[in-house]
Amino acid sequence: MLKLIRYIAITLLVVMSLLVVLTIALFRPFSDKNSYLFARMIGPLGLRLLGVDYEIVGREYLAGQDPCVYIGNHQTNFDIFIVCSFIPPRTISLGKRELFWIPLFGLFFWLSGNILVNRGNRTKSLQSMEKVKHHLSQGKLSIVIMPEGTRSLGRGLLPFKKGAFHTAAYTGVPIVPFCVTSWDPHINLNKWKAGKLIIKGLPPIKPAGSSPKDVEALLHHSRTLMEKEINQLNASLT
Repeated sequence: MLKLIRYIAITLLVVMSLLVVLTIALFRPFSDKNSYLFARMIGPLGLRLLGVDYEIVGREYLAGQDPCVYIGNHQTNFDIFIVCSFIPPRTISLGKRELFWIPLFGLFFWLSGNILVNRGNRTKSLQSMEKVKHHLSQGKLSIVIMPEGTRSLGRGLLPFKKGAFHTAAYTGVPIVPFCVTSWDPHINLNKWKAGKLIIKGLPPIKPAGSSPKDVEALLHHSRTLMEKEINQLNASLT
């Protein structure tokens, strides 16, 4: 019952926040400020409504002082509240094209300067990645990409796709990983105090080059580092 009440509460929070930000976005379309405003409205409050306590470690790596590619583990639909709890200004996201058709959220996502990728069309997908590279190479924005490409749903860290690492290698900006402790088994939304998460930012990883071998090495190093860190963070909560 408590879990259902929480679902209703965060749904209302998201809908009300979307209505506010969408109204503002009509007057400043495609501005990254829309995304940051939305993040501030739903991030910490959303986790509070879910009864989730959280701790952010390595916040200095998540400050967004320089353009970078943020990568994190993708577990559930609630990841949006986790990311929004710490993401700095001048940061946009990369999402699949299907997000556009989600009522309210899709329009907000598009009008807030985020980038939609058509994964089923290689040409259009490459065009989207060129847009990402433009933002990064101009030194304007950072971007958040979940390299697993889908929610892991308790299956552990899934294999990474190469898009984030191609982008970092091509533009020369660093990869900045963030690791979040496992939602299962540490969170139970039917309890008043649902549990605790640890969010940890890791030091930037500078690409060594832009060759296919460099991209593969960057991907492997990032994933190995994140998997090790997630396991250590999970052990600290038991």
